[in-house]
Amino acid sequence: MTISLLTSSKSQIILVDSTISIANMNYNTNHEIITLDYFSHIELFNKKIRHKISDDFIHIEELQKLESQIYHFVNWYTLSEFSTIILEESINLGELFYIEFQNVLTSFLKMFLEISKIITLYPNNTFIVSESVHEIISTYTKNVNVIKTKNKNRSIYSSVEVPIKIGPKIFTLKLNSEHVSMIQTIFDKGVKNFLLNKKIRTDDKAILLVDFTTLKNENFLLASSKFHLNIIKYDRTVPSIWNKRTFNIIKNSNCIMENESNLLNKEIMTRIKLNQQIFETKLNSILSYENVLANHFSINKVSFWNALKPLFIRLYKRGFFEAAKEIELAKQLFRKYCFSKVLIFNEAEMIEQIILHFAKKQQIPVFQLQHGLYYDSPQMISETSFQRIIPKNSDFFISYGDSFKNYLINNGIKSNKVKSMGSIFFDKIFDSKISEYSYSGYVLLAADPYAFNRPLDLTVNQQNQYHDTIAKICQVISNQKKHLIIKTHPQKHAMEDVIAKQINPKIQVFHSGDIQPLIKSSSLVIVTDMSTVILEAQAMKKPVISIPIRDHFGKPEVFNFCPQIKSDELESWIQLFYKNPDMKNNLIEKGNEFLKLYLANPGSASSEILSFLENAKYNLNI
Repeated sequence: MTISLLTSSKSQIILVDSTISIANMNYNTNHEIITLDYFSHIELFNKKIRHKISDDFIHIEELQKLESQIYHFVNWYTLSEFSTIILEESINLGELFYIEFQNVLTSFLKMFLEISKIITLYPNNTFIVSESVHEIISTYTKNVNVIKTKNKNRSIYSSVEVPIKIGPKIFTLKLNSEHVSMIQTIFDKGVKNFLLNKKIRTDDKAILLVDFTTLKNENFLLASSKFHLNIIKYDRTVPSIWNKRTFNIIKNSNCIMENESNLLNKEIMTRIKLNQQIFETKLNSILSYENVLANHFSINKVSFWNALKPLFIRLYKRGFFEAAKEIELAKQLFRKYCFSKVLIFNEAEMIEQIILHFAKKQQIPVFQLQHGLYYDSPQMISETSFQRIIPKNSDFFISYGDSFKNYLINNGIKSNKVKSMGSIFFDKIFDSKISEYSYSGYVLLAADPYAFNRPLDLTVNQQNQYHDTIAKICQVISNQKKHLIIKTHPQKHAMEDVIAKQINPKIQVFHSGDIQPLIKSSSLVIVTDMSTVILEAQAMKKPVISIPIRDHFGKPEVFNFCPQIKSDELESWIQLFYKNPDMKNNLIEKGNEFLKLYLANPGSASSEILSFLENAKYNLNI
């Protein structure tokens, strides 16, 4: 901590967060300005407004310690005082939203810790803050002036980005969750009369698929028509059908669509409204245990509950309201069908947790399918366990191959609970003729600024490093006279388009849409840190490299087969790459080695898994 932070001759301090803009404030040289997040810092930096950043008031070690504490705080729903209140048909309502709460709590606690340090250093100053910051700072001082703002902090869970194609151009439309739900209902009702004439075949097993996105799982869905299976497709995140292609996939598959419009009736709607009232009463009962919550949400015996409370109420009031509907819909779904097996990709989200509960209640085996290329480094075991990538409640796990199977076994999963069967996402890659893949000459950058939302990742220094890396890649590729395309992870992007346009206006940036066509036509693929894109590029016989940004994630196995090139070494590496064809061939060969190690049944995983579902009998007690 620098000496300049210890004193301030200015009586008023403005704490700027992303909900307020300094341009709309009356400030002068008598004000000390401290930014509380990266985007506020960038706004002031670009306007050449002197300020301090909140990161400078805390130490790296404090943020690292905070990370492990967050796991404890998120598990508030396990406290014995709430054991009866919080349950609904044995479903723990608080647990349903633990992932979203972690995301919210991480940002909150970093800011809380910083503000507590600032108050300690400036105990006699008056603070000018937004409404959201006031919820935190009012815990420590009454010397506060509040600026009312229209902007609100929004998590990645509050919106969905939808790709819209008009002619050859693709645009991204950002919709809030409420609008997405309305659109999904409209689509579901619109296709209801066209495709619900499919009848369940009583002699065939019924398999429930939970949120199996139609396009991404096209091969699997179409292959299902060749098997004696009733495939019940239950989509709650995105519509099953939204264009002609998805319509044809469902029409030509062996799928029976189930959604809200099919399951709802007047009786269930009445139950949902009643549940919403009951769940609100449950939340009020939980909130009445002020002492218990204050004790749980504390650091070094200093409680932050009063500051957290408004945020906690907003999250769980909305969450309990949603859960009231999803529980009733799931109950109706399990009344309607006698399922043989249930397939999910992610057991940590609300819908999957609810489905898991009712499946277990009826002793229906649940299979979790590997969803991507995961960090298998020792440093990430706590996170993969918390995210339930290492499954907690699923009965069985279908892995991409033996490599991840061994990782699960080494981390406590019984070997007879894991089966290596490949990836249904990759089948369409191997169905295509690799030799026909074109090389347009452009370079594809797959960027993910928020792979995990850890306190350390939210610091200005860490985010500067990410943006500097993006800028470096843009500059290097432009210097080589190559066209660069940037594809960010859906709903996780951070000014990549702004950075790119400043360096080269010809650089294209996509925030949504399928990445595989972009990989298909590229001459080189670059990723930041680790991504499933590495495996996709290797499957398409594309040279792929990684630019490391976060060293605290450790080194997963894939980096024995995909080189990590530091950003300051990128220019010389790129020059050699385009001069020496052997470099491309060596990268492709290393990719082939990893595919053989990591991916079973390339091109036939869908058929293998469907055959398994059709024939296998699993005993839940093994």
